[in-house]
This record gives sequence, C-alpha cells and structure tokens, in this order.
Amino acid sequence: MSRGRGFRRLNDRRTARRVPVNRVFMHAHGEDGSVAPKDAVKLVCLDVSEHGCRALSVGRVLTVGDVLRIVFTPTMRGDAGIRARVVRSERVPGGRCEVAFSFDRLAPTDRVRINEWHAWWGRSSDGNAEKAAEAARERARDDERIDALNALIRGVRTERDTFPGRF
Repeated sequence: MSRGRGFRRLNDRRTARRVPVNRVFMHAHGEDGSVAPKDAVKLVCLDVSEHGCRALSVGRVLTVGDVLRIVFTPTMRGDAGIRARVVRSERVPGGRCEVAFSFDRLAPTDRVRINEWHAWWGRSSDGNAEKAAEAARERARDDERIDALNALIRGVRTERDTFPGRF
C-alpha cells in the first residue's frame, strides 16, 4: 500500500483533489470479475482525481472487484484505455449504480494523460460551481414538473378506464 493511501485510510482524508467533469460519457470494456472480457459498459463520469474516478453505470450493475478498461472520450479516441478497478458500488435513486474506480497499473503515459484530463476539467470547472448548482436546481424543478405531468396523465387514464363512454 502506498504511503498516501495509508494516510488517507488512517485519517479518512483524500490525498488527491476531485474535479467535477459535468457528466461526461465514457466507454469501458470488461477485463475481470462479473463483467466478461470484451463486454461493453456505458459509464457517465461524475468526477475524476489522479487516482480514480466516480461514475454512474448505465444499464449494468458493477460489483466491487470488477476490472474494466475505461476510455475517456473524446480525448482518448482509438486508445486502449486505462485499467480501473471497482472499489465501491451502490444503487442510487433512479435505478442507476454509482461506482468508484481506482486506476490500476498506470504506465507513465497513462498517468500523464489522466493528469492532463484532470487539469483540463479543473480549469474548466473553476468558477462553474455556480452554474452547476443552478443546473441542479433546474433539474429538480424539471423533475417536479415531470412528476406533476405524470400524475395528471395517470388521473386521466384512470378516469378513462373507470368511465369508458365519456371519452
């Protein structure tokens, strides 16, 4: 175990700064664990650090210990990707699975690529916290409106089914 990771476990602190990445789509393929080799996995990245990333798994539940090869699109198009291990996996509302990855066996070129990607998102997210908060509030308002519309539709359908001759 590296000294930084041991320190983090003892003091429950992160040694690397997480940078939000505005829900970037990522491709991944299984290498080991519950995901068969060459099985495609769709991910939506939430944040990234120099040691790992946090993402939503779309359509597939990943388990702790699964190993994937992640390609950060579009910056790594045509690349073999970076090996990452699932270190945390939990269900979130909406039926998705939030997954934390730890980057595994990084070559020097992979480390440079991750640091560049991390730095790019760090620069682009500086000052965007207010925009992100406003977007989250807007999504919450949209969710409320959609829930109200769905309730209205259910009511009309119930009324239609109860009184078939009225419509």
